[in-house]
Amino acid sequence: MVYGIDIREYPNPKNFEFYRADITDVESFPFDPESFDYVISLSTIEHIGLGYYGGDLDERGDRIAVRNIHSLLRSDGHFIVTLLFSGKYYQNSFQRVHTMESFKDLISGYFEIEKQQFWIPKSKKNWIPATLEEAELVYESCPENNACFVLKKL
Repeated sequence: MVYGIDIREYPNPKNFEFYRADITDVESFPFDPESFDYVISLSTIEHIGLGYYGGDLDERGDRIAVRNIHSLLRSDGHFIVTLLFSGKYYQNSFQRVHTMESFKDLISGYFEIEKQQFWIPKSKKNWIPATLEEAELVYESCPENNACFVLKKL
């Protein structure tokens, strides 16, 4: 079974069971600890705790989310995460853009990286695979690059 959670309502979910919940509030989870083999976060973790999408304003929101995702995974579980990536960390009221160092700090003590992939903008709508070194550069077509990590629970 596939489940989805979000702090906002998701209208008419198809092919999965949706729960309105806050990943930073374990009391709102409809799931027991160690319920899942995989948790997937697509372009989400970089927004958690910044309040833009209606969640609570908490600078530690992304760290709390990582801790809570860790608790939802079985001992051999995996966390697949995509996020904005660059050679320089920055944060504004909308998002965080991670570097390798800041991302490793975020997951420290909870996960290890099993696989990583990066994409850079060839143009605004055309993204190509890249190396870590290429993903750490800034491109005129877009100031942030994308990263995908497959993480294994520690």
